[in-house]
Amino acid sequence: MNLVPDARARQYWDPTHIVAKKLAADRRAPQPEEECCERAGILWDLIAVYPRGAIWNERLPVAVLFNGPVVDLEAEIESSLTATKKSVAVRRYTDLFPPVPEW
Repeated sequence: MNLVPDARARQYWDPTHIVAKKLAADRRAPQPEEECCERAGILWDLIAVYPRGAIWNERLPVAVLFNGPVVDLEAEIESSLTATKKSVAVRRYTDLFPPVPEW
């Protein structure tokens, strides 16, 4: 599952859609509304970029980029990741997510 060769990115194998359900439940203004990527109530093929210093707790922070499909958003992703006041905030919820399989 080494599809995104950027150390700032995290990919998860999520067979029970825990991550997708959490992303959907916590989306709210002023976060941009996604233009696609929901099927049967499950978000898929979506990128979420959070501002530097975003605090992760029971509710996810508001994303500065929240859209997909990822393959169509190369310019937006690069812009979000290289902007001076933005970066990806990553926190591993190992107790909530199933382990990532080694492919």
